[in-house]
Amino acid sequence: MPKRVHEEPGVVPVEGGYRFRIVHNKGQFERKYKTKVDGRKWRNQTLVDLDKCPHGVSYKNKKGWLAEVSLDGIEVSQYFPTVDEAAEWREQTVTSIKAKTFTTNQNLDLTFGDLLTEWNESKASTGDRTMMRYESLLKMHILPVFKNQLLSSIDKNFVRAWVAQMQKDGKTPQTIAKAHALLRQILKHAVEEEKIVRNSADGTSLPKIPAKQSSYLEYEQVEQLAEECGEYKVLVLTLATMGFRIGELRAIQVGDVDLERQELTIDKAFTINRSYQRVLSTTKTNQIRTVPIPGLLKDTLADFIDGRDPNEYLFRGKRGDAINEGWFRKRYFAPAVAKLGFKDTTLHTMRHSFISLLLNAGEPASVVSRLAGHSSSVLTMKTYSHVNKNDLKKSMTTMDSIMKSSPDKGLLRDKQSEVTIAN
Repeated sequence: MPKRVHEEPGVVPVEGGYRFRIVHNKGQFERKYKTKVDGRKWRNQTLVDLDKCPHGVSYKNKKGWLAEVSLDGIEVSQYFPTVDEAAEWREQTVTSIKAKTFTTNQNLDLTFGDLLTEWNESKASTGDRTMMRYESLLKMHILPVFKNQLLSSIDKNFVRAWVAQMQKDGKTPQTIAKAHALLRQILKHAVEEEKIVRNSADGTSLPKIPAKQSSYLEYEQVEQLAEECGEYKVLVLTLATMGFRIGELRAIQVGDVDLERQELTIDKAFTINRSYQRVLSTTKTNQIRTVPIPGLLKDTLADFIDGRDPNEYLFRGKRGDAINEGWFRKRYFAPAVAKLGFKDTTLHTMRHSFISLLLNAGEPASVVSRLAGHSSSVLTMKTYSHVNKNDLKKSMTTMDSIMKSSPDKGLLRDKQSEVTIAN
């Protein structure tokens, strides 16, 4: 029998093509190809991959690369088309098991982007304006880092590194706090849906937000501003003495004013939808609240609504529809503020003034919170704690009286010291 000329090791002609065989210290592997070119590509690439194949990853011929993990009583495995994908999955899985964020096998390939779809569906009842803020935070700060990240690989170190990078990039503490809060909310959803067992955004150390005092006007300044706004004097007085949000004020109809009971009902508000259109919706906290009308404002409102249709908007623009705050701000409010020289004064300052004046007068935070439509009195005190100094002074004066009435002589009592709080 004549000898074969130029016979290629590991290649055997078979019906319909060639069978390629690889002999490696990690085993023997075979594949059939129609052409030698395709077979050589497979052989060369597979030899390279076998040489760099890490522990826990093995080649299973036609099935591809098998990644296996056995750690802390957990045993999982998964096939991948390339050794690199298998190695990456195995590394992330080991990390998630150690970090206690690993879940069941069905969630191993779930990415943050996949989770986001489910989370969005769970927010069907959330207002458009809130979702617009969420979408902006996701687009600018979260998705560029997390979108393609396996959910099981997002651990506390990963979140801390993300926060640190935002600081390095010059993001403000407020922006970082908002982005982190949204990430934490989304991962909380993953925990509730049993996608992961722990929220890796819990307990993250965030940059401190500098204290910022909300500016407010004394009532004498409110009256000056109202006078300068001319025909819209009642609007300014209503904002500052009843504390409505501007969207709530725009939605008030004449029929919402009950002069007999001396109260005004807030059950709707104008907001902006995802198409940036102003639409009528529920209030910010989805509450319906009835707010007492101050006695002095009652007479003013009585004249203001006398003879008007109950279905009319209480404050109307030039065309008779609900007043547009942008137009009012530019045409009336901003010029009045500039003329009076009031600094950092916006329409929302009227709401700040209402809350601040009541707290400084000694009204309980729980009552003020209900009047303002806050979700809780905790929010009220957290936002306006800096204005409530009268309560502090009163408390320390009480302590001074206790000290003076003590039957025992003391150093402070002898000196008749007064304890005060600096303004």
